[in-house]
Amino acid sequence: MLTVQQAVFTVESLMGKVQQQKQLIHQLIQENEHLRQENKQLRKENEQLKYRVQELEARTKKTALIAICPHLPTVLRKNVPPASRLAKSLADRRDMRERRSVKWNIHIIVSSIAYIRVKDAGLLCVT
Repeated sequence: MLTVQQAVFTVESLMGKVQQQKQLIHQLIQENEHLRQENKQLRKENEQLKYRVQELEARTKKTALIAICPHLPTVLRKNVPPASRLAKSLADRRDMRERRSVKWNIHIIVSSIAYIRVKDAGLLCVT
């Protein structure tokens, strides 16, 4: 049998071990919380980087065509003649002029209607 003094010593040592375990558990909880916060932050950064990668991929797809055929944009911009030059006959040119004048007349009519509506609404319109 244990003496009272041995029992007290055993209980005190067990209490000390329990206290150490509590401290260890508390320390592990704090470390776990810190790792969760770090994980959350890394996930946010990962999402941002995914969007950035998508933007860069889209940009490189646009510039890849220019890198492969650098003359392509300049050829398309400068060397494509207007439709009026492509018109072979005099009838084609007259037709082009007529289309332009119809478009212009439609533009004038639409602008006038918009001006009248704004004027009728009592608003000041500068044309």
